[in-house]
Amino acid sequence: MTDNTFFTVEQRLQKLESSNGVLKAALAVCVLVAVAVVTLGATSVAPKVLDVQKLILHDEADNERGQLFATDKAWGLVLFNKGGTKAVSLFVAPEANGFFLSDRNGNVRQVLTSDLNETNWSVLVQVQIKRNLNSVIMRKELQ
Repeated sequence: MTDNTFFTVEQRLQKLESSNGVLKAALAVCVLVAVAVVTLGATSVAPKVLDVQKLILHDEADNERGQLFATDKAWGLVLFNKGGTKAVSLFVAPEANGFFLSDRNGNVRQVLTSDLNETNWSVLVQVQIKRNLNSVIMRKELQ
């Protein structure tokens, strides 16, 4: 072999090694892109429609604070107070609609209901006024 031939082989070998380096870098980029595409495709997307019969709301301490429900007989919303008793109830049923407000012990204090024909309305209101000086108590209930 002559020096000229040897130099040409050496140049060709350097070109081949540098092109292999570029090929390895391109392959690494392709692998990273493929991993990114798979990772992005694997993330769950929140559904636009949630189909359930009952949804229960809990606070950070895992106490039940509300329910959104639907059965064959009624559907509505119930919210619970700090003690876990019903505070507010809103319901719709085939025969009537209603709204209930309760005190902190769960005792119903105000009620508004109506039948679906809007011919009958029921209202329960309790008014209580207390005066500490004369110990006067006035209580009125309407039904």
